[in-house]
Amino acid sequence: MATNLELNNDLVFRAMELTGIRKKKALVEEALRTLIRQTEQREVRDLRGRLVWGERPAGTKRGGGA
Repeated sequence: MATNLELNNDLVFRAMELTGIRKKKALVEEALRTLIRQTEQREVRDLRGRLVWGERPAGTKRGGGA
């Protein structure tokens, strides 16, 4: 899909510095993948404490950290 974007040069150059990505198209695609991944992770985190995965052994607490 062809799209024309007017991007903030300061943001583009800083992102290029941080990622090492030199092509604007690749940089925008990586940014979109990162946004999607973070949003999906947030949706999963929002489910914390709402799901029950079966019986807990006696004496264990919710959260089950070591």
